Amino acid sequence: ADSDGTLGYPLVPNYLRTLSWRAEPLRTFLRHAKWRFPVRRHVGKKIEQIEMADAVIVESPKARINILSILKHWKCEHLSSKVRFVPNPVAPDVFALDAMVAKKKLVMAVGRWEDFGPKNTHVMVRSIIEFLQICKDYQAIIVGSGNEVINHILKNHNIDSLRRLNVLGALDHGLLAERLAEAQILFLPSRMESFGIVAAEALCVGCSIAATPIESLEYLAADGFSGT
Repeated sequence: ADSDGTLGYPLVPNYLRTLSWRAEPLRTFLRHAKWRFPVRRHVGKKIEQIEMADAVIVESPKARINILSILKHWKCEHLSSKVRFVPNPVAPDVFALDAMVAKKKLVMAVGRWEDFGPKNTHVMVRSIIEFLQICKDYQAIIVGSGNEVINHILKNHNIDSLRRLNVLGALDHGLLAERLAEAQILFLPSRMESFGIVAAEALCVGCSIAATPIESLEYLAADGFSGT
């Protein structure tokens, strides 16, 4: 389903997390009001899709719990057995890497940064800068499309810690995996993810993750076992 299971009432869809009260107060208010009104028609088409399917695959255990809670609310518990949790796969080239690569004091952030609402780009940049100001023996790398967005944000910061920050743009997947293998931490501040494949890849090469408390990233952080 490429989903965190927040299909509709009594839950609110995850895209509402990406709206800005400051930039679009009226639109944001109306969207929130729509999805908080207990009307089945907003979620009914999605329930019909579950009825027609043999199975519905979601990417995290909590996504499944979310869908089951919606089905229960609308008295459709008989559909619950169709909803299955199957995590997204990790690419083979990640597992082909040497597991003994020496770790550096390095934090990475990876994403489509022009998609600044879901990926939380502004918070990502500000947080990394603050981290580098505190942890002066660390470096940071920002990888992904949307360099122009990153550079625009960085123009407002003229501090010494920027010397320890590299903005690399998009990388070939194999090279990205090699960089992750050298890093200690992957920082993933997304407001919404159905899974977060890069987080899974990072764990497979020995990174911990620092991530927002959303369904799939809580699953991958494993209550502190592999991240926070």
